[in-house]
Amino acid sequence: MKLIRRDYYLNKLLAVRDIPDIKVITGVRRSGKSKLMDALIDIISEDDIANIVRIKLNLKKNETLLYADELYRYIEDNYKPEMNNYLFIDEVQLCEGFERIINSIYEEEIYDIYLTGSNAFLLSSDLATLFGGRVYEVSLFPFSFKEYLSYYQPADIDKAFELARPSSGILMQCRYCIRYSMGYCVKNGGKKPSWAEPLYLQLPDNRRFRLEFDCKNCQMNVCYDN
Repeated sequence: MKLIRRDYYLNKLLAVRDIPDIKVITGVRRSGKSKLMDALIDIISEDDIANIVRIKLNLKKNETLLYADELYRYIEDNYKPEMNNYLFIDEVQLCEGFERIINSIYEEEIYDIYLTGSNAFLLSSDLATLFGGRVYEVSLFPFSFKEYLSYYQPADIDKAFELARPSSGILMQCRYCIRYSMGYCVKNGGKKPSWAEPLYLQLPDNRRFRLEFDCKNCQMNVCYDN
């Protein structure tokens, strides 16, 4: 897989390395949160006294760590007091009660902590509540035009500009959910929707956008309509 260094974001994270805040990388799906974390790990790994504990909660092999007590036990078992300890967790929201575990590790002052997760769970407005305000957030965005050129290296830059809107894909991810606001969120005890789906948002100029409901992650996606 071809990768490019996203130095702007890496430098922001390196600037707060070993500072006692919980570093949280937020961003839309597929924006490169995990790859950014991997790049940071590669840099820190050059330190001979760095002990890196890397946990990807979305992997099948880590299924047992979706339970808070098991996650805590694993983190404690891999702590090495004679080294500088770094904790990296991907998709932290998949562990129910993760905030209790992270806050405990933070209070014990045994790890420098870095997290990624779904925007639906890690919106800026919630971070201070989840972690008691002890958070440094890095908001990751998809490629800038400069990064796009670096990745694809088009022969003609003028042709690299988007001349027409995409016909498919996610335009926006929302914590706000129409189902929930109308009392039809089954996950939270609401009624089962009685209408046929998909639903659409339609603008005055007749453009419309399809709504997708990602109930697992408690979010609504606004999508381009084919």
